[in-house]
Amino acid sequence: MDEQSNTMATVSMVSGVAIWVLMAINFCLGFIPILNMLGFLLMPVMFLVGIAGVVTGILGFRQSRVSSIGGGASIFGVVSCLAWFLVEGMLLIFAFGLVAFILATQ
Repeated sequence: MDEQSNTMATVSMVSGVAIWVLMAINFCLGFIPILNMLGFLLMPVMFLVGIAGVVTGILGFRQSRVSSIGGGASIFGVVSCLAWFLVEGMLLIFAFGLVAFILATQ
């Protein structure tokens, strides 16, 4: 039996799911007093997973145009990772704005 697969699309889809799981873990760790600093250690990991998801998603989509396998998985991975970048960017802007507001009112 001749089975075809699009590994890049699968990696992109797994990265898209993993980045949101890591974000949920990071959020939950923020409420545990001793472990809340681990959230800062997860940030570079999430950034690398997001970049890997976008790059492999684009490569997987290009491969799916030839073999017509894995197009949906690659699109899901790219959209999921880009949505994470957007949400994380908005959260960082909000956090820095809140700190600036608090320092300005003191």
